[in-house]
Amino acid sequence: MSEEFNLAIGERPELKWVSLDLIVVDRNYQRDLKPRLVAKILRKFEWKKFGSICLVEQNDGRFTVYEGQHRVAAARAHPSVSEVPATVVKLDDLKQEADAFLGINVDRAAVTPTERYWAGIT
Repeated sequence: MSEEFNLAIGERPELKWVSLDLIVVDRNYQRDLKPRLVAKILRKFEWKKFGSICLVEQNDGRFTVYEGQHRVAAARAHPSVSEVPATVVKLDDLKQEADAFLGINVDRAAVTPTERYWAGIT
């Protein structure tokens, strides 16, 4: 394992529940919404599987999603959900938001079929 690491880690995010009414999606860098994925999340909706979405706090009191837009869409469609757990950061501009989006979505290991198998039989 490499001994190299980034020391400029930025401010700690805030963990909180955020009203769905305050969350928006910036289409400048987000992927297209996949309705089938939203429906699948909605059918299997459980808080223990939901996790924390990643938001950027805006100056106007709203929040933009940089990770979790499909889960947000599913939560909006669920009759018992009005807010979601979130990891909230403050960033300076849209470029930093897009960079955070890429950082989470590119540097990620997908679950392999073998890992799905073993988790499924456990």
